[in-house]
Amino acid sequence: MPSNLPCFYIVSPLAPTLPTHTQLPINSGFLGLLHMEVFCQRLDQEFPEADFILTAPSVEYRATIVDNVSIRKKRYGGKEQITITTPSQYPRPPTDVAEFLEPMVLVTVLAPREHRSVVTELCEGARGEEAEMEKEIDDERVMLKWRMPLAEVAVDFFDELKRITR
Repeated sequence: MPSNLPCFYIVSPLAPTLPTHTQLPINSGFLGLLHMEVFCQRLDQEFPEADFILTAPSVEYRATIVDNVSIRKKRYGGKEQITITTPSQYPRPPTDVAEFLEPMVLVTVLAPREHRSVVTELCEGARGEEAEMEKEIDDERVMLKWRMPLAEVAVDFFDELKRITR
């Protein structure tokens, strides 16, 4: 990453990840696909000599290892729980895992009453569970609260929400 990158480009903390090639990868977050595209265009314009590779967002999962001291000690360094950030970290064999834990988020959507059903369909399609009963804010708007996996929200949930409620 160029050292003279202005601060206003950074939308979330840039965090180095473990290098997989000769260059140091950087993780960053965006406020949607359009924001990411604008960010990348500006980088290309202002730093044409730099190469940037974009990847899909990823989410950190956890796995609780079965209650077996020898398995934990031999395969997982004695850890009761491991972190999974890439497919290569998935436990082999899968029978070593007692439970997988996925990060969940509480999503609150304020939407016009006429969009209630399409927002509900979107949340259900994102493996969401209704966290609270729908509340009417006024004659025109409703508030929906859903609990859903972060992985479903991280990719394009907000872009899709904007698209269906226009």
